[in-house]
Amino acid sequence: PINDILMKNRETHQMSTKDVEYIDIWMTFSYINFVFNLPPDYLRDDLKIQDKKYPDMPIGNYIKRNNLDKTEFITKVRESVQEYMTRTPNK
Repeated sequence: PINDILMKNRETHQMSTKDVEYIDIWMTFSYINFVFNLPPDYLRDDLKIQDKKYPDMPIGNYIKRNNLDKTEFITKVRESVQEYMTRTPNK
């Protein structure tokens, strides 16, 4: 399962920017923050999320609540995580 791959990569410090392709709608923002070692408010600030349920809501719920395009928003999340990883490779 994807979770096992991501957790193993995180634990062994093998996480790479290509792992962002695993980001999907079932994941909560807090899970993404943890797995990719992001600051807790990074995605909220970068994606301008104002929902009070952040970070403890699945991306899919956020998309539905805000009438967003699924593919477009997932792409934005992936790009945001990838940008952070590129800027801070040792994190």
